[in-house]
Amino acid sequence: MALTSAREPSNVEWAALDLARYNVAIQPEEPQSFFRRPIKALDHLDKSFLSPEPPHPHCPATDFFRSLGVLESEIEKGNLSAVAEDNIAEYLLRLLGIESSLALSHLHYRIPIQMKERENVAVQTTASIIDVVHGLILLVAQADMRATGVDLRPSLVAAAVAAYQQNNASRVKLGLDPLDVMVIPCIRMHGTCLHFYKVPVSSMLNEVVRMGTQPSQLTIVSYCAPEIPKVHNTLQMRMAMKDVEYRKRAFEYLSTFKETAEDYWKRYSLLQVDESGRK
Repeated sequence: MALTSAREPSNVEWAALDLARYNVAIQPEEPQSFFRRPIKALDHLDKSFLSPEPPHPHCPATDFFRSLGVLESEIEKGNLSAVAEDNIAEYLLRLLGIESSLALSHLHYRIPIQMKERENVAVQTTASIIDVVHGLILLVAQADMRATGVDLRPSLVAAAVAAYQQNNASRVKLGLDPLDVMVIPCIRMHGTCLHFYKVPVSSMLNEVVRMGTQPSQLTIVSYCAPEIPKVHNTLQMRMAMKDVEYRKRAFEYLSTFKETAEDYWKRYSLLQVDESGRK
């Protein structure tokens, strides 16, 4: 008898109605309380990243400016390729400084999710940063470089719930207790504008999604974003990173968000099993 391969999971997409069904609210938060620390100075970042143009062809920011240039050119021609979108999204994640031999960014990473009456489904992300040793999902990013107005926030929450499920499954496989709550750091890219999210996924929210039960409490997702420069058309929104003042603020937020995210990772990181408490 011929062997059949397992069927690939289909993508599931959440909308605003799903957030209402699961009693999830998304609210802005002031930078000081969101990051829980002062905004980080960019002393570690080469000054070429904050120039209007690359100072010379071999400066550290050359690839960044090249990616921005390709993105702008393709948008103006109305022929934006997935490669151009991926390059800038991946580069911005790389600037977080998280990647190492143990933590790598994966483009178009699909996270399986258990949902009531939806079998064999997964959440498609633009990119995720993964602990490659244990399969721990550290951060999720969703991007709409075309700035089409599609609301990516429901898909961020869906990806965070899926990450909670996968991370706890990984902990159990290693003989560790599953955690009741994980705050999953997320980034939304609207054009090249950055928005930072903290998604607290609890066992209650996970149960609501898995079993279709009635939510017993409200889940509040907080977000923070640098002020967007005044724009007059969609192209300017897509290319906000060309504005030096916005780019500086966005990179400051990005650098600060890394430290905030690390605070949450310390609570469930499988790279620190001695601190997590082995069974």
